[in-house]
Amino acid sequence: MRNTWDVGSNLPNAWVDAIVQNEDGFIWVGTQQGLGRFDGTLFTTFDKTTTKDGIKHNYIRSLLEDRKEKTLWIGTFGGGLSRYTAGEFRSYSEEDGLPGKFILALAQDRQGTLWIGTDRGLAEFKGGKFVSRQEVMEEIISLAVAPGDEVWAATAHDVYRVGKSVEKLRFPFNDPKSLYFDHEGSAWIGTATHGLYTFINGKLTHFDSAPNSARLPLPPSMKMMPGTCGSGTPPVAYAALNRGTSIVSY
Repeated sequence: MRNTWDVGSNLPNAWVDAIVQNEDGFIWVGTQQGLGRFDGTLFTTFDKTTTKDGIKHNYIRSLLEDRKEKTLWIGTFGGGLSRYTAGEFRSYSEEDGLPGKFILALAQDRQGTLWIGTDRGLAEFKGGKFVSRQEVMEEIISLAVAPGDEVWAATAHDVYRVGKSVEKLRFPFNDPKSLYFDHEGSAWIGTATHGLYTFINGKLTHFDSAPNSARLPLPPSMKMMPGTCGSGTPPVAYAALNRGTSIVSY
């Protein structure tokens, strides 16, 4: 069974930043040299040349599928946001209301609102319009949707909770990198140099590489959690439970 694909399989580039599988079963892969669609055998590449500016930069940083609208959202690193619907690409820029052209993170809440993290702040897309959230005008590096439909946004130094109002959360670290909510509604926060934190029912627990790092009884549904590297986009590792009491990395 084959388990490695590279440029010899028509992968646009060996550097992969984002992966998503859509409802049709295709695997979409964001690379530094275009967007790849994998059909189970080979990749088809979409970029700024083949899409007639439907994608305005070949570096694909983030991907998200809106299954209700049957739309693939494509965040580029310098060319704004693109969408792929019914075989057609369309690009959006700062002229359309985006705060920045570097799209670093995407998330969608349960109401169907798309949240966009850019190099110059946070925006939401609903009713066909982009609206900047003026309360958070910093670079957004990660987004996650909480069970109550609030959006958590990580910047270079802080984590914000965004709903009808915006709250800067107080945590004992200043380098968040990735955010994730598990099926039990617990928040997981990866940092650049301070390890991993989980926030459950108002309690913050810290995990690091120390032999006596915290051990936490985790919910049964938390079987495996994707790990991340750098900005929190490419899945490169896994954290799994060791009999429900500790984290084991692979």
